[in-house]
Amino acid sequence: MHKAVFFDRDGVINKLVKREDGSLTSPWKYNEFEYMPNVKKAISLIKYLGYKTYIVTNQPGIHDKNMSKYDLTYISYNVKKQLGVDRILNALDRTSDWYKPKNGMLECIIHDDNIDRAKSYIIGDRWKDIVPGIDSGLITVFFGEKYYVPDSYKDYQPDFKINDVMDLYKLICGKRT
Repeated sequence: MHKAVFFDRDGVINKLVKREDGSLTSPWKYNEFEYMPNVKKAISLIKYLGYKTYIVTNQPGIHDKNMSKYDLTYISYNVKKQLGVDRILNALDRTSDWYKPKNGMLECIIHDDNIDRAKSYIIGDRWKDIVPGIDSGLITVFFGEKYYVPDSYKDYQPDFKINDVMDLYKLICGKRT
């Protein structure tokens, strides 16, 4: 069995983009894509520790007509190449079992790649990343300042909270036996 780290994309791997209306969204074009500090180094070190790395991300911009399939494919191709992650899954349809907070993307990878749930992590910046991680039996890590969760999911609390992706590497090193 393999150990793994699942990363949410927007807000963890890359910075969010501020739109003219003041909203924060995922980048819709590659020229809007900017990595968060320390991400490349952290992923490289986590891979060095023997972890498989995956990105699991909701990308409804396709259905909302804000992003083209070409742009999403181009972004995913470049991110996979630059970071060396094993796989990127994009959930496009809000009604899909893959769309977080559902755990379909995680379960697909866990099954296909023989992932050890008890030794694997998910890191995300929203409750929608933590819920599927808990439902799939992973160690959950919230990335950010304040964890907000709707009342219907109030029992879904992350195992750890961090403010820098390098802290995930340090956390994993501290938990290794």
